[in-house]
Order: sequence, then structure tokens, then C-alpha cells
Amino acid sequence: MGRTNTCEASVIPSRNICEGISAMISYVPAASSEENQLIMRQACQAVKSGEVTVAVRDAHYGDLTIHKGEYMGIGSDQVLSVSADLKQAVLDLILALADEDAEFVTIYYGEAQAAEEAETIMEQVTQALPDVDVAVINGNYAIPAGFIASRDGLFIEGS
Repeated sequence: MGRTNTCEASVIPSRNICEGISAMISYVPAASSEENQLIMRQACQAVKSGEVTVAVRDAHYGDLTIHKGEYMGIGSDQVLSVSADLKQAVLDLILALADEDAEFVTIYYGEAQAAEEAETIMEQVTQALPDVDVAVINGNYAIPAGFIASRDGLFIEGS
């Protein structure tokens, strides 16, 4: 008969991938489970995240007029930037989310954007926020690498 190992596990609620990553990297191996839960929850709460998408129709949001095909920067459950230029929409979104306590900005880009565009945005953010560390990460590595979630995932949810 096999040996059964047990371990304590905790769930740290997060609203998006950025909060989840922040929680994971704040884990302290020497801390207790209770201490880590507090540290990881605080890390999630400190994250401000946004995303840029393309408007599928003309719309008005508050004082903003949005035209079909324009880029919208969405963060804090609201539209924070609108531009016909992707780089400008991203920069305006980041500047709207960053406050005096901002320390890091991580820009995840995917298949639709070239690495060069992401690097240009990183340079613009670095100029606009000189006291903030900026990183650019290709978030679309799994598909081109041939990974399949149901086969290669670290965790697979049951239905």
C-alpha cells in the first residue's frame, strides 16, 4: 500500500493574473502559513492592473468618446484611456494607474503586438516614470511553444 503525504494548502483569492503572480512572488518560505496568507493577500491588494482592447463599436463613456477600432485602456473597472494609437493607449493607461507609491510596471504583451512595440512602450514609461522599474514580458509563449493547457497545465480544474 502506498504512503500518503499531506500538506497544508491555502487559497489566496485574486481577480486577475497580475494579482496572482504578485501573490506568488511574495511568498516567504520561512514564514508560517498564516503570515504568508496575510503577505500574499496584501500583495494582491497592492496591484493595479489594466488591459488594452479594441472597441468593437462607437460608444460614449463618461467624458470619453470612443470610436470603433480605437484602443481602449481599461483599469479599475473603467475606461481610462482611448487612442487610435496602441502605444499611446497603453502609455495613457499606465500613467492613469500609476500613483506616487508605484514601484514596478510590468507590461505583458501577446501575439498581436511585436516585441519592438512593447520595448518602445517600456522606454516611454521609463521616461514618464523615472523612479519606477519597468519590465516587458511576452505573455503569449505557451501557444507558439506547443503547450496545451489540459496536458501541460500545472493545475487543471475539474468541471
